Amino acid sequence: MMKKIAILLLILILFSACGNKTNAPDETKADDTTAAEVTTIPSEKPIFTDNNYNGRKFTILYPIQGLLDFAFVEDLNGEVMNDAAYERLQTINEELGIEIDWYQPGIITTILPVLRKTVQSGLPDYDLLITHCAQDIITNISDSLILNWNDIPNTDMEKSYWHKSMRDTFEINGMLGYVSNDFLLKNVCSIFFNKQLQENLQLGNFYDLVSESKWTWDKLTELSIKGSMDINGDGIFDEEDQYGFVSEFSWMMGGFPISADIYMVKTDGDGIPQIIVDSERTIQLFEKLYYLLRSNNASYGWDYKIEYDPNVGGVPPIDFAAGKALFYNVILSLAPTFRSMEIDFGILPFPKWDEKQENYLTLNWSGFLAVPMTASDPDLTGKVVELLGYYSQQNFVPVYYDILLGQKISRDNDSMEMLDIIFNNTVYDLGIVSGIHPVTYILMNGKGDNFISYMDSNMNSWQKQLDNYIKACTEYIELHG
Repeated sequence: MMKKIAILLLILILFSACGNKTNAPDETKADDTTAAEVTTIPSEKPIFTDNNYNGRKFTILYPIQGLLDFAFVEDLNGEVMNDAAYERLQTINEELGIEIDWYQPGIITTILPVLRKTVQSGLPDYDLLITHCAQDIITNISDSLILNWNDIPNTDMEKSYWHKSMRDTFEINGMLGYVSNDFLLKNVCSIFFNKQLQENLQLGNFYDLVSESKWTWDKLTELSIKGSMDINGDGIFDEEDQYGFVSEFSWMMGGFPISADIYMVKTDGDGIPQIIVDSERTIQLFEKLYYLLRSNNASYGWDYKIEYDPNVGGVPPIDFAAGKALFYNVILSLAPTFRSMEIDFGILPFPKWDEKQENYLTLNWSGFLAVPMTASDPDLTGKVVELLGYYSQQNFVPVYYDILLGQKISRDNDSMEMLDIIFNNTVYDLGIVSGIHPVTYILMNGKGDNFISYMDSNMNSWQKQLDNYIKACTEYIELHG
């Protein structure tokens, strides 16, 4: 088995780069593109026949990407997630008579050259591909480097371990290049909060706000203002002080509009994606976010630097672990890195737009599953991916829950409920894949007075990106049927 590069490095891709080039829930649709995933009774185990593949090697091509480090392991080592991942692979190997192998050439930009060379050479080197959520998504389809999932046998995407909302979002004219199931852990942002500050400031029960549908962006702003303090009394808010809300100013803000049920792209009645970001509600949200992040001393933000990245041992300029922030916008997978904190912390979903909004929505940044054009046995690929989804739902995702809850988050009903809300209401937005992400640019660059003009000036380029995706899918069907 090829040696996996062992690295716990979260590759943070700024949206400017994305623009040039991602527990077992079913989903209940509000409309074509706002489907929220809702947990149902776990699916029955898929049963296949003709499963003796005589030790055939099944190879997966994938990039360095934080949560994928949990997907591929070579041996048992006593660590709960490692061993759960190992058992998952070995169970499938035994059931199908195969040997699952993998190849990781490097960061996300290294995948396309490897895939292109393999396909152009007609080589069946890879049976499955894991992509980034935005890198080369259009190119893979337009250059006929991947197959249509609608042509892959042995998959049942109505099963609860498939992320059905992704199909509703990305399928165009019968072309579905990318799917996801519970094999790919959901990579989502959340709001961590300092329980000690919450108690000291007598701010009430945050979990009650969530359960009563009162956890909104306005409420977050109100509480953040109360949580901010000029600790040294010099009249200047800087890195020596305490803030109500802190966040890296990067792609992690891209999920803010989605949480308010504001999408960049939605599918119309004819199944054609349309840009809808230029709405009055979008402008109102920008104003709310700008007030929170830029117009008072309630918040502190920073640009990404490796020395600020907790995933590799870094410390942000405002250290949540040191008790200097009430709320922290952070990738949920970083929860285990805060185990050494002396203070307790809790987890909340992103806020709603208002109390009338039905669900707490979270954008899923995880990568996608695709099948290389030269995969030699799509029938086998379908079986493997189906079993990866099933065993992940049954045995692996529950372990991931345990790790996230960890030592500093008590395993009470509130904590479990928050994770259920976050994971069971994840959604996708074709606009993000297409490079439509105005909130990130505006908030990163402090542009508080040009929301409308910025969107107007970029609408043509955004439409071109979306048109390219639609064209790639349409031409693929015309060429391959």
